[in-house]
Amino acid sequence: MQYRKLHNGQALPAVKDKRDIFNGNVHDAGGFLLAYISSCFLVIGCGICFAYIIWFCPYSAINTIEQTVIFENGIVDDDAYVMTTANGETYKVVYWNEREENEKIQGVCDGITEVIVFVEKIKDKRGGTTKCWSIQQIQCDDTVILSFEESNRLHQKHLAPLVLIPIVLAIILILCIIGSIIVGRNPKKYKCYVKFFFKSGYIKQ
Repeated sequence: MQYRKLHNGQALPAVKDKRDIFNGNVHDAGGFLLAYISSCFLVIGCGICFAYIIWFCPYSAINTIEQTVIFENGIVDDDAYVMTTANGETYKVVYWNEREENEKIQGVCDGITEVIVFVEKIKDKRGGTTKCWSIQQIQCDDTVILSFEESNRLHQKHLAPLVLIPIVLAIILILCIIGSIIVGRNPKKYKCYVKFFFKSGYIKQ
């Protein structure tokens, strides 16, 4: 009542709660904080998934299909060696130009030699939706011609750059969070940047 008498009947001005990350200048500061935390967990989860696929889920007899086949012929197609069987099944050894076992692999494509292969089904780029088999290991009798170790080494080498995706996302996210907090704590000082971080009505007047 005393304030109204001294200020021509005006009500007490709203007092900003300066205990939040925006120094009391932004509506629903808790919601922003929750969004920040959720986004961080999402990016971390993305990074963990990429790391798991690349380094912690190697090819082995457990996660591939074992087959006994005879290859009729084989041809080099870009960076892969494509082999076919008598019944028209297509098999592919990827990263062909980086392998050391090329001559041995070509040697079993004679229409006679029976080999054991460990494969996974993939989409054949040459045929659109056509499926073919990607070979991860080849055995002939007791000799391993193409090993899981070599397939995993090349797999990791070529997929490792994908880890940069969550790293870049994390850097962008951190910069956005830091920028929004700085602007939110000082909206008058950084007035021209407010619209980049906050929708209309979020900044307290």
